[in-house]
Amino acid sequence: MSASTDRLDRMISGTHLPSPCGVSMSLPVVQGYEPGRIWYDWDVDPRFINSFGSLFGGYTSALLDDAATHATFSVLPDDRGCVTSDLRISLFRPAFAGETLHMEAVVINQSRSSHHVECTLTRKQDGKMIAKATAIVSLFAKAG
Repeated sequence: MSASTDRLDRMISGTHLPSPCGVSMSLPVVQGYEPGRIWYDWDVDPRFINSFGSLFGGYTSALLDDAATHATFSVLPDDRGCVTSDLRISLFRPAFAGETLHMEAVVINQSRSSHHVECTLTRKQDGKMIAKATAIVSLFAKAG
């Protein structure tokens, strides 16, 4: 158990205090995890639909970024913090209000200074890939 996995446990139980960013962006919370992997399902929120009627790509990027960090939380020691230092995204097809998306993020490599994470966002109804990202999450020593 670590402070980061405690946070994930509180997300799952619905008792966590979201970050200011998570609140303002209405980011979904993790529904399950194991060391090096997180997942959740999310109903596309109509507030994030663009003028073409599909999910805004910038919001999709935020979902992927948030998932990469949470996957890192699942293996992050208490004396370390983390921040995304590189995020590369491919958007394959649009998502629309009323659809349910499945997010999964997996830490594929860990070093003392960074984690490499792969994230996938698929449409739950048919399993089609909406977006995929690779992220480098940099680790740093917590102050104090």
